[in-house]
Amino acid sequence: MKILFVGGIDLTIHPNHRAHHFIAYLERNGIQLDVISMIPFYTGNKPTNSWNRFWAGIRESLRNPVVINHRKTGIEVAIRRLPSRLDAFLHSLWAYFHLSPLRGKHYDVCIFGNPDNVLLPLILKKRGIVKSVIYDDWDFYPGFNRSWFFNNLTRFREHLCISNADVVISVGSLLSELRKSQGAARTLIIPNGVNYPLFAKAQQKRPHPPTLIYTGRLDKDWGVDISIEGFALVHNKIPDARYLIIGYNEGDYVNYLHDLVDRLELNECITFVGPKRYEELPHYLAEADIGVALHRPNELMKYAFPLKVIEYMAASLAIIGILVGETEKVILDSECGKCIPYSSEAFGNAVLDILSNNSTLSSYREHAKYYAKRYDWDTLFSNVLDVINSSVHVSEKEQI
Repeated sequence: MKILFVGGIDLTIHPNHRAHHFIAYLERNGIQLDVISMIPFYTGNKPTNSWNRFWAGIRESLRNPVVINHRKTGIEVAIRRLPSRLDAFLHSLWAYFHLSPLRGKHYDVCIFGNPDNVLLPLILKKRGIVKSVIYDDWDFYPGFNRSWFFNNLTRFREHLCISNADVVISVGSLLSELRKSQGAARTLIIPNGVNYPLFAKAQQKRPHPPTLIYTGRLDKDWGVDISIEGFALVHNKIPDARYLIIGYNEGDYVNYLHDLVDRLELNECITFVGPKRYEELPHYLAEADIGVALHRPNELMKYAFPLKVIEYMAASLAIIGILVGETEKVILDSECGKCIPYSSEAFGNAVLDILSNNSTLSSYREHAKYYAKRYDWDTLFSNVLDVINSSVHVSEKEQI
């Protein structure tokens, strides 16, 4: 069995991405695996102006367009992207013309995620380099694009993913049902998971004041501003409570969050920790009681299955999430926290309800850590090799 995994830019810019865990599982099982990733166009020091970024990116694209990284059972071909404003199809064509390190190789399966990457697997299958294609369905990607043009362009790319894949692996039941309605030939649900042994270390709590924690991207979709406003209500009732925010600490939205904390006079109890490596997260979760997953109730988040929710659970945290989609389903099924409307007042009241009742907090924490065991990555991926094998056989029959 030889597999090609097309992870694109996600492998480079998201250190704790589902694709990393999928690849690691295949490698642990001795699968011969090559990976295609993409390096951001500009990787120099920030901040700098657009002109400097452009010329620095051009220089690196000409000097070092490809970097080869040796992995456990194969190689990773990391290709420097074109400027990000260019269309995704151009990035795929650019990548295709830089695949000389894979010359002469053939693969049983190509696994890919993100509809921006769809052209590359289709070309490789057309040329007979890969026999079958599996789409790892991470998200509802049109939800990322708010303009009519880019939303519909992404829908077209998703349609190509669904209609040309031999198997579609979705992260949740809602997304899987959507793909069935869109004509997927075969569907499978493998939700996002957690390295349970790693995060279980956080179940042994160190002494700490009442603590909320948020981990992940800091952008508007994740409603960190709403949780900060709600935390102001908590601070008035529980002065020693604190809120740890872990994520990249830059950008306009982050600046807005800092201004909001200043305005609400919460600097003493809200800490922007900054980005942390995946392996470091349990250290902070061991000093927390409630995990925050308060995403906006939009089309994107309806289908999302946030990794942070399962990581909070494995670390034995109560969770406060939104009354939408997969997050709502997991929290209600596990009885590990509260689902609330998207408002600062509802958030603040939910936190107060949990922190003011030790038996409630203990119950949520116990339910969370036991429920999360079923979401260990090795457990979730346990039957994926059978699925991969069957996709190859189906593809071979179709070719005959």
